[in-house]
Amino acid sequence: MPREAPSAAPSRELRETAHAEPGPSVYDPVEVAVAADGHGLIMDGGQPAKVAENVARMLARHPWGAPRLDVFADRIVWGNGTKLEDTHALDVQGWLMQQPQESRIRAGKDTAYDGIILAASRNSYHPVRDYFASLQWDGVRRLESLASVYFGADDSPLVQAVGRCFLLSAVARVMRPGCKVDVVTIFEGPQGIKKSTALRILAGEWFRDTADRKSTRLNSSHVSES
Repeated sequence: MPREAPSAAPSRELRETAHAEPGPSVYDPVEVAVAADGHGLIMDGGQPAKVAENVARMLARHPWGAPRLDVFADRIVWGNGTKLEDTHALDVQGWLMQQPQESRIRAGKDTAYDGIILAASRNSYHPVRDYFASLQWDGVRRLESLASVYFGADDSPLVQAVGRCFLLSAVARVMRPGCKVDVVTIFEGPQGIKKSTALRILAGEWFRDTADRKSTRLNSSHVSES
């Protein structure tokens, strides 16, 4: 039976395999050690071996940019921002065949896909952490005034604590995954006063409104409204 096309989203098994220690090679270790050429490819009988490792090394020079694993959204994107699709394995397969003879890899579709997974796992990033790390505090305290100044709530010690804890927990859950947050912040008010808009501005592209049927990937959301 024909093999089912792989999903564009990296499975847990593939991600774990990509991070695992390399097992015994099916190639003669002596040949591998002495036959790696200037391109840094594993050779087999004078030709680049048809293995995922070679595909991953070649993808560093792919015209779309090396693939990257977005660990926050659990998805792979190319260096130019294009999200990985199933058909890209075929694109990579054809691109490898267009390379010069000394670096041409006659890889099958599944090997090409595994090479993409392997390359991306070695080039992972977390966009929200990277964003937080890029920020510099200007010395002005704003946490306590979040609810009263930006959401129009009555100012009180309780409201100040709620606003502070809301933002602290949002950052902590990203910077220290698994940390416990036992509360949910409720923004109460009549419809149309832009509660959702305020949250969307706060979280930017990482905001999800669960009432929107198009927002199905909650694993890529930092702030979710329901």
